[in-house]
Formats: sequence, structure tokens, C-alpha cells
Amino acid sequence: MKILLWLVGGLALLLAYWYWYLLGLGNAQEVYLVPQGFRGVVYILFEQPNGVPPEREGWKRIYRIPRSGVLRTQFSFQEGPGPLPEFFWDSAGQRRPLRYQILNHRRPPRGVYVSTIETGSGGCYFDAQDRPQEPVDYESFIVADSQNVKKFYTELREHEYTPSELICDITLTDEDSVKRF
Repeated sequence: MKILLWLVGGLALLLAYWYWYLLGLGNAQEVYLVPQGFRGVVYILFEQPNGVPPEREGWKRIYRIPRSGVLRTQFSFQEGPGPLPEFFWDSAGQRRPLRYQILNHRRPPRGVYVSTIETGSGGCYFDAQDRPQEPVDYESFIVADSQNVKKFYTELREHEYTPSELICDITLTDEDSVKRF
């Protein structure tokens, strides 16, 4: 009888964990602080040894995007579904909400908004000394107004680089000189 209780209890815990993971409750809320007035593509490169140390507000992960649009962070990439991220304009510590809008060609919203969140893994296959390199997990999104979001999206899609080559270029480049679309 004790063995049956242990099996049922273990199965219940396993199912509870699986349900918790499916709902995304295992992932922390993410808050993105974008510099006031920034327009363009944002790249976040995860697990960067020399990246920005993790910053949190309670359980929330904070990503402070630099003016270059490229954030190298020591945070690891969060896999699986999770709560929708929050986006804010950040000016001298003051936060104003920045909307997230799914790319809609029929009725673009007014004002500046965030669109097209993408995640992936890419990077350089070899470093300058021909040593093999691990791929870099990254996330990207566009900050633009309705007149420019399609331009940024098209240039991002039709760029001469593959996503892996683009991330390689970013990882090898000083963040202030990264090509802005």
C-alpha cells in the first residue's frame, strides 16, 4: 500500500510540474527597457561571459537595452512558453509603456511599438584562431512606427547574411559599430 501511495504521489508531482511548465509558470516575466527614442532592431545575446550581470526586480528579469540595440547578458535563454514580456521606454529611470503589436499589414497601429519577436541560435563556427565555437542563443525584436516597421522587417528578412552569420558579425563587433538597419 505504501508503494502505491508513493507512486501516485510521484505521478501527481510529475503531472503538476508538466502542467506548470506548459503554462509557462516556470519562466520569469521579462521586462525590456528600451532607450527613449530608439528605432531599429534589438538583439539580446544570452550567456555571454563578459555580458551584463543578471538584474531582477522581484521575480522579473530586467533587460536594459543599450543605445546600440545590442545587449550582451549573462542570463541564460528561457526555453518554452512564458508570460508575455513587458516593454518600456526608459529615460533617466522613468518608464513609459511601449506597446507590443503583431505585424498587421491591414491596420497598422499609430505611434511607436514593438513587433516581431524572434528567437534562435547562431553565431560563428570558428574564432580568429580557428577554434570551434558554440552557437549563441539570441532574441531579437523591432522597435518602429507604422511607416518603418515593414522596412525594418523586410531588411531583416532580406539581409545578405543568414541569421547565424549576422549573430557572428555582432559577436565579433564592438556593439557601437553594429550596422543599424
